[in-house]
Amino acid sequence: MKRISFLFFCFFVGILSVSAKEFNFYFYPNGGKVKTSGFELSDYGYLSYNGNFYANYSEKVTIKKINSISGVPFQLEKNGTSLVNGREWYTQVDGKTYFFSISKSYKMQDVLKVMGINDEFYSFDLYANWNDKKKTSGIDISSGKAISTSSTKKATSFTIYASKNQIKVGESISLTTTFKPSESSKESITWSSSNTKVATVNSSGKVVGVSTGTVTITGKSKSGLKSSVRITITKNKYTVTIKYHANGGSLARKHDPHISIKSGYVYYDNHYATHSIEYNKYMIQEGLVNYNNSGWININKDGFIVKNGAEWNTKPDGSGKSYNQETVYKASDFCNASKKDCTVVLYVNWVYPQTNYKVTIKYHANGGTLFSNAHGKNFYINNQFIYNNQTLATTSVKYGQLLPNSGLMDCNNRDALNLIKSGYYLEYGNEWNTKPDGSGKSYSQYTDYNSGVFCKATKKDCIITLYANWRKSVDSRQFYLGTVELSKSKYVVVPHDGDIKYAQGFSVAGNYYIAAKRDSNEKKANIYAINTDSGKVVRKFYKENYWGHGNAIAYQTNTKQVYVSMTTNKKVKVFPYSDIGSGILHLTEKSLTINNNRYNPTGLAYDSSNNLFYAVSGWNVSIYDSNLNRKISGFRKQFKEIAQDIGAYHGLVLIVRWSPRASVDGKGTGKVDLTNVKNAIDVYRASDGLYRGTYIVNSDGELESVSYNPKKNCFSLYIQNSGESRIYDVLLPGINQIK
Repeated sequence: MKRISFLFFCFFVGILSVSAKEFNFYFYPNGGKVKTSGFELSDYGYLSYNGNFYANYSEKVTIKKINSISGVPFQLEKNGTSLVNGREWYTQVDGKTYFFSISKSYKMQDVLKVMGINDEFYSFDLYANWNDKKKTSGIDISSGKAISTSSTKKATSFTIYASKNQIKVGESISLTTTFKPSESSKESITWSSSNTKVATVNSSGKVVGVSTGTVTITGKSKSGLKSSVRITITKNKYTVTIKYHANGGSLARKHDPHISIKSGYVYYDNHYATHSIEYNKYMIQEGLVNYNNSGWININKDGFIVKNGAEWNTKPDGSGKSYNQETVYKASDFCNASKKDCTVVLYVNWVYPQTNYKVTIKYHANGGTLFSNAHGKNFYINNQFIYNNQTLATTSVKYGQLLPNSGLMDCNNRDALNLIKSGYYLEYGNEWNTKPDGSGKSYSQYTDYNSGVFCKATKKDCIITLYANWRKSVDSRQFYLGTVELSKSKYVVVPHDGDIKYAQGFSVAGNYYIAAKRDSNEKKANIYAINTDSGKVVRKFYKENYWGHGNAIAYQTNTKQVYVSMTTNKKVKVFPYSDIGSGILHLTEKSLTINNNRYNPTGLAYDSSNNLFYAVSGWNVSIYDSNLNRKISGFRKQFKEIAQDIGAYHGLVLIVRWSPRASVDGKGTGKVDLTNVKNAIDVYRASDGLYRGTYIVNSDGELESVSYNPKKNCFSLYIQNSGESRIYDVLLPGINQIK
């Protein structure tokens, strides 16, 4: 960067030495606001762009866009008015007013001649010429002729402007008008409303909302011209409605006979039992419904109690926001009804009572055997039950308490217990089941359970057996899908910038490749945007303390949001795609839970075909909803090495592994030995985790990432080299035929 700056400085000084005359244009919005991002208003009232406060021109330059700084054009706006057409800017020199048009080009020599300026250096102050208080008399720069108020023309049309097209009942707005052509004089207006029961308008153009609806306000000029604008009137008072759900509970004997439960909801007679409160108002004095009021509603659930002080929750499993039935809340505490009515459902917040009785879980191999490994030597199977150090392997905890930190037994941990069964695999997220044939209730070894979900121990200890939940493999072979040759392929270079060398995350976003790169000491990270056509690094636009190993980037095409994982704290930062060009990131943050927090995510991908996110960490793939708020499912594969990154394409998951090592049976091509293959992409079906094959990537560098490129309908590969990194756009043969 220092070298580039120095060359630019020398080049700039060279220009000054050739042309001694220099002219600067300062732009004053004159009460307006700038609409174009990147532009700011200085303390002195004129515009600036990226630290440049004026447009600079030499004597021989032709100005093609008068409203631009550093070659970047900008737009202005001002409520209730517009710029004077053809005379959008004016400046004053020696007491005279000169007009500029944004639609015309000007030779700097002609501008100086019209104004009579012979100075070698001169600064022009240009002011926006708004119709509401326009300058009408002056000199047109392009013609050099004077324009005066006597040159007004007859109006041919006029436009009505409203500062906003939606107001609440009781609110008012004032309408303004602009006549065309700009030289025409303003005429008096007669106003009318299409429905005075919805909104009225007076002789000055003031509109008042009367009731909800939409009206057309029409203006008629003295000369007979007409124009109109539509105004929508909304409620000024919205309500919050609270519905109550028994959440698996039933009515006790003593309760109001008008009360019933239908489809889980609490009813009074034939209507929902609800609270309806005006937004920003407080509830009635008694607060929320009392779930155990024997005189009205009395709900119970066998084996459960209601959480004291948090009797109601916005989610059935109690993971949402809790509310105390004795607190008097404000309606806005439940949902946002600032613009429309809203409804919230509150569920009885059932929890397991804590007792001194124990829940004991035993584990059954269900036909499986132990995979031989050094770390799991203390495990063995006797009568299909799993033992550890001569003792039956169990999980035992008091009723109503969470299982220990380890949760259920990890049945496919290569460093400990590792169950295998020829022709079968353990279903991810449902590794254990209460019945040998898998028809019972399934449990995940990655979920934190309360002991109460397994059996009831409110009066005595209870024991439950969980069986390994085997699923028959459709195809246990590995298929060779083809080789991608990069030696003759085109690529763009991502140069190493000082000690910032390697990309930890990579994706394609619109017209850019985006990459999170780290320095050699893993202390800082930068996000780079690289033009997909030219390969030019257009912006190094974000920098902060290094986020931890395995930064991952994904681009959500439908919302145009970029997601960057923060692996040190399981967070994801989100910013809009438009920020890439501006260099200013408007960040929000989301939490991300990866496989019970056992591993950090090393890759993140978005599949637009099903609006889902995929994250990879360690040996696990997790599937999330479109907001990364909820993990839907996932699968676990016993990869030979930890996965490096992940891509997604039409329901397929593409895994890049650090060092692939596997013998692969070729499909129709004989055996293909991948024992020493350096770069490979494994393909899995996202719906069930079924392996579908492997692509070999033939390259001197190391394959780091793969991302689908919708603009070019191909796949972009990030290859890391010692001196520079490269991005290749390639086709993966036959991928559209993979099911």
